[in-house]
Amino acid sequence: MKLSVKINLNPSSEQHILLLETMRLFNKTCNTISQTAFHNQTFGKWSIQKLIYHDLRKTTSIPAQLLIRAIAVVCGSYKAEKKKMHWFKETSSIPYDTRLRTFHKSESVSLRLWNQRITVPIILGQYQAHRLNGVKLSETGESDLIYDRIQNRFYLVITFDQPETPTQQSSKVLGLDLGIKFLVADSDGAIYTGAQVEQTRNRYAELRKRLQAHNSKASYRHLKKLSGKEHRYCKDIDHCLSKQIVQKAKGTGRSLALEELKGIRDQLGRRPERKRVPVLGNSAPLSVEKPRKHVRKSVRTLINKWSFSQLRLFIAYKAKIAGVRVFVVPAYYSSQTCNVCGHVSKSNRISRDNFRCKNCGHAEHADINAAKVISQRASVNRPTASGVGLTFTRMPYRARCKPTDLSVGR
Repeated sequence: MKLSVKINLNPSSEQHILLLETMRLFNKTCNTISQTAFHNQTFGKWSIQKLIYHDLRKTTSIPAQLLIRAIAVVCGSYKAEKKKMHWFKETSSIPYDTRLRTFHKSESVSLRLWNQRITVPIILGQYQAHRLNGVKLSETGESDLIYDRIQNRFYLVITFDQPETPTQQSSKVLGLDLGIKFLVADSDGAIYTGAQVEQTRNRYAELRKRLQAHNSKASYRHLKKLSGKEHRYCKDIDHCLSKQIVQKAKGTGRSLALEELKGIRDQLGRRPERKRVPVLGNSAPLSVEKPRKHVRKSVRTLINKWSFSQLRLFIAYKAKIAGVRVFVVPAYYSSQTCNVCGHVSKSNRISRDNFRCKNCGHAEHADINAAKVISQRASVNRPTASGVGLTFTRMPYRARCKPTDLSVGR
């Protein structure tokens, strides 16, 4: 499994200027290559290299290997989108391979710049030292030199191979229901609240609103300082939460089950769909709009800031390292399904936090009930199998499908 670690560089003031200049020249060269590739509609690495390499060697001061990496960066960007010309920022990252980068134990790294090669001291934190324990830096893969404009610091992101732990096979599953008010509720009854996260987001939103309304140089300096703080806070919360969940599953010898939430944001606040309907006696078909569900802007903002995909990714890669299997199951009607008798009804969810089955009378916290339903869906190996307390004949057809493994790093 491939993992990446961000190492802090500690260059001198002169080295800092040289690194910035190299980054600007590299991305300027990438823009020149991108213009040539787009106008000639040539996006293959070898084709572009034959087309532009010798001219750039004469007109730019970029060394040969850095120029080769610039061509590779441009070609890689056009693999996803070829209809628009791509532009690179002045401080976009620079890929460094083993020809351009040499580690001296764990103390410093030698980097090839536009005019010379410099040796920059590196700083390993506690987390980096733990991750890189037993890893030879000289045998790591390609690294990326990145620049943080807020902190005015350089980092080197290195990639290395992490040995995978054999996946434990278990018939027991810990179901997870992801949400906004409660970030995670598991099938054991544990609930991880998101009140502190929501409070922090509201505080930053109100602060940004006041600073933008003030419209002064000092306020914009403050806004620049605040940039990314909310994202880093939420990312840290997701890291800590995913670590606890994976450790709990590994300690109890169980697999994990997550619900598939792809496209959930499109269900709220989306534009009405237009459907072309032919009408008799009229040559042109009429456009009919489906009714739009009104959702307040505050709710749409809340949904758009929900980092369920990030939390799912963190759980997936941490589980792979720990050897815990992760399932992804359909989320259809999981909040309306009783985990005892399998009865599905919208009226079962009597409020946001309360669930009471109209068929058997089972009452429980709504998110915990949904987590148990998700756990039961992952425990089933065949669409027609039952015997885990869930009646599939009463479940809507779209929810009757086989759970899939969640793969990461492939």
